[in-house]
Parts: sequence; structure tokens; C-alpha cells
Amino acid sequence: MCKIKRRRRPRRTAFAIFGEKLLGCKQCGLCDKVMGHDEYSRDASSVDGFRSTCRECSKEYQIAHIYSIDTSLFHDSSHCDSCGIDFDTIPARQKVVDHCHDSGRVRGILCSACNVVEGFLTPTALRDLANYIERTTTIDLRKKTQ
Repeated sequence: MCKIKRRRRPRRTAFAIFGEKLLGCKQCGLCDKVMGHDEYSRDASSVDGFRSTCRECSKEYQIAHIYSIDTSLFHDSSHCDSCGIDFDTIPARQKVVDHCHDSGRVRGILCSACNVVEGFLTPTALRDLANYIERTTTIDLRKKTQ
């Protein structure tokens, strides 16, 4: 007899008072809050197409268990360790945990812009870029207008 692997049903689903399924809503597996699907990340392997935990709980879990740092340290950080920008003044720059992908060691809390730039540049490449900018500030390559 062939065993067919069946997909599990979602662990938790949200129901209205009258027992009808709330369309576009789901209950988080950690905080138990009922939220819309826009609060969940996509997951193709899940039955309903969304992760079982909301984005906020997923981030908290990642900070505490994957990076092994105290969540209060992350939340109490008020400025970027690289550029010094205050996270409260520019909300578009989210705070992120900067870590070494080779060793897994956490280096600090950065704004999203610094984290992206840091990911592309090695220390040598950064020095070379700084030297290039310093060298070329005196050269004007634009065409002269007559």
C-alpha cells in the first residue's frame, strides 16, 4: 500500500463569533493575536501560503534565538552604530542586526542603509573607494560650455 503524504492543516485559524472563517485573517502561533495576512510573511510550503507567526514575532524570535542577543538591547538602541543617525528621526531607516555571515558573530545594530552598503563593501574596497573619491574631487570631467 502506498503512503501518500498529506499536507497538514494550518495550526490555528481565526473564526468570527458565529463560527465563520475570517477571510484574510490568521492567528499568530506565538502571540495569539488575530491579524490580517499583510502582517505575515509569505511561505510557499505552508497550506495557506503564509508563515505561522506574524512579522513582529518572527523578528523577535530571530533576534533572541538566531543572533542570541537580548531583545531589549536591540529595542533600546537609539542610533546606528555606523553613521550615528537617530532611528526615531528617520523611520524609513529600520534598525537591523549586523552580523558576520562567516562566523555568525553579531557586530552591532545598524540602519538598513548602512547594512546594505556594508554588505557590498569589504574594508579594502571601502578604502579604495575613499581614495578614488579623494583623487577625483579635483577633476571635472563635464564638457565645458562656451
